[in-house]
Amino acid sequence: MRHVTWLCLLLTMVLFAGGCSQGQAPEPPASYTVGEEEGGESFPALQEAVPLSEEEMSFSESTDPDTEETSYTYSDLESGSETVSQYVSALEKDESCSVVDENGMVQEEMDLSAGSGNVLVGREAPEGGVMLLKITWDEDSCTISPAYDEGIQIQSEPEPEIQEMTLNEVIDRFESYTPQQLGLAGDKMSDYTIVPEEGYILVDETPGFRVNIYEKVSSRFAGTFLISSDGKHVYSLDRSTQQVSELALA
Repeated sequence: MRHVTWLCLLLTMVLFAGGCSQGQAPEPPASYTVGEEEGGESFPALQEAVPLSEEEMSFSESTDPDTEETSYTYSDLESGSETVSQYVSALEKDESCSVVDENGMVQEEMDLSAGSGNVLVGREAPEGGVMLLKITWDEDSCTISPAYDEGIQIQSEPEPEIQEMTLNEVIDRFESYTPQQLGLAGDKMSDYTIVPEEGYILVDETPGFRVNIYEKVSSRFAGTFLISSDGKHVYSLDRSTQQVSELALA
C-alpha cells in the first residue's frame, strides 16, 4: 500500500501547486507590442521607463472582447499624474514619440498635472499609420492601452502664413510715420524720398526690407531703416557700426 500512499501524496502536491499558480497575480510586461507578435513594434513598459515601487504597486491586465485591445492597469501608485508625466516625457525623449490627438495632430501644450485625465502618445509605424498608447490616470493609478491606427499620420499644426508687404506698401508705411518717430528733422514725411531696396534681409532671423531715406530737396542721405516683412517691427540702422535699434511705433 506504500506506493498508493506516495501516489496520493504526489497528486495532492501537484494539485496544491497548480492552485497556487492560478492564484498568482500577473507580472507586468517589459514592453507593449503593437501589431503582430513576431514583427510588431514595441514601446518600453511603464516600469521600464519610470522608477516604480513594484512591491507596493498592484498590476492587472484585461482584454476588451469587442476590440481585442489589451489594457494594463497599474494601481497603488504614489501619484497617477506624476507617473504618467514622467512616462510621457521618457517616450518623447527616448522613443521619438509625440503627444497627439485622435487625428494624429501633435499637441504642443498638454497639462498632465490634473488629478485625473487622459493622453494619447503616438509614433509613426514603419508600414504607415500610427502606433498609439492610450493612457488614462486618476489619483493613484493609470491604465495603458496599446493600439494601432492605420488611417492617420502624425502631423504638426501648419505655421500661420505671414502676410508679406510689397515695396509700395513699405513706402506707404513710412509715409504714415512722422519724422519725429523716425528720428528725422522736419515736420512732415513729404519732405523726404523713401527708397526701399530690392530683396530681403534678415533682422533677428526675421525677413525684412532695408529702406534708405533722403531729403527731397538736397537729395542728402537722412537715414537707413529696416522693416520686417510683416510690418510689425521697424529698426533704425547705424551704418557706421551696423547696429540696429528697434523703434517704438505703436
